[in-house]
Amino acid sequence: MLARTRHLIIAIIFALIYPGLGHLYLKSWIRAIAWFLLATATTFLVVPTPIIDAIESGGISVIFTETAQLPFEAYLALAAVNFFNVVDVYLLANAQQPSGENFLVCPNCGQKLDPDLSFCPWCTTILE
Repeated sequence: MLARTRHLIIAIIFALIYPGLGHLYLKSWIRAIAWFLLATATTFLVVPTPIIDAIESGGISVIFTETAQLPFEAYLALAAVNFFNVVDVYLLANAQQPSGENFLVCPNCGQKLDPDLSFCPWCTTILE
């Protein structure tokens, strides 16, 4: 149970950092690319061009001063993408959790195991 919760929390933290990262952690490659592209497209569609140009020319040092000038609609659109990304990561992580007790887990890290392997691919523990 602890490994399940840890797996979910790590995926959500990655999703909060940037849309698509939580999906990468969950090995959902197509969804990761889709969320990354959606977040990037939303940014370029709702953030005014002068702010994007100022951030590109000024670098990281001007991000906080320039983003303070964003219109409310831009904040709302970016927050909606981030919110739905986190919800999708949560639902995906819960769907990936095994529902029964018929699965193998690593005795060291608690991750799901492929029965064909003689070691845990997550922590490299040799299995008997």
